[in-house]
Amino acid sequence: MDKPECIAWYNGSFAPPTNAHINSALVLAKTFVELNPGKRCRFCIIPTSNAYKKASIQCTQENYPALRNKLCEAFYQVVKAKASTMPEFIDKPIDFVMETHELDSPKNVNAYESLLFLGKKYDLPHSEIYIAQGQDNIDDYIKMNIWALIPPLMEYPVIMIPRSGFETEEIWKAKTADYMSKTTPPYNDIEGYLSRVNIVKLAEGEDKYLYHSSTFIRELLRQITQETLHSKMDIIKSYINESILSIILSSRSKDGLLAYTNISCESKGLTNAKVKNNVATVLKGGKRKTRRYNKR
Repeated sequence: MDKPECIAWYNGSFAPPTNAHINSALVLAKTFVELNPGKRCRFCIIPTSNAYKKASIQCTQENYPALRNKLCEAFYQVVKAKASTMPEFIDKPIDFVMETHELDSPKNVNAYESLLFLGKKYDLPHSEIYIAQGQDNIDDYIKMNIWALIPPLMEYPVIMIPRSGFETEEIWKAKTADYMSKTTPPYNDIEGYLSRVNIVKLAEGEDKYLYHSSTFIRELLRQITQETLHSKMDIIKSYINESILSIILSSRSKDGLLAYTNISCESKGLTNAKVKNNVATVLKGGKRKTRRYNKR
């Protein structure tokens, strides 16, 4: 495709890449295209650096950086292949790429540095570079008072996927505005910022895989044994794409551990009891307890 006129920045640790990540990318890309009719759009999948200080990135695993690169490439290929069959993208001026400037970096790259890199690479202003993320990450930016830490980051338009507990767009924006007005320092252009936040409107059933956390997936892999692997394969594939799963299943270390099953992948080397119980319930054939957002 010719030089894009707008791009979306879809960033994550993808540890490991899951069906939730795949579906999030596709629903974000769909809204991205809708917001930019007729423009040449590029959806950029951007894995974080292996130096990112997060337990799931720093966990013990032989040849981990090489394995993670392989998994991220497989993830990108799955997204691109699925998008090529979706009517929302057929005959539309959009392409999908994996940008590796963060992944290739020997040090962690923060969000603003990453966005600046893409702006220079594609010669685009802030207004044509969309931050495409889940609500949890956008809420984190706000709670960090990012307008005081990195003021220019507030100038980028946002495409946000609602997370569990989300009520309505009006309620989220009202609560966010109230928070931003009461912080120190308060943000001085709340209305302007919120006007740049575009919340994804999910169709019925489109949120099916959006609330499968990577923590849950890692615990699922941890609770699977060699003896139960075959009988639980359909369950595992409902959370992890087959081509990505095949890489994980072929990645056993000398100790016999699958990728991401070392407990050091979790914060403080622990797994939340609720997550453990949810995984155990799913493996026994029950339904995982999850709270989806209200579509009112």
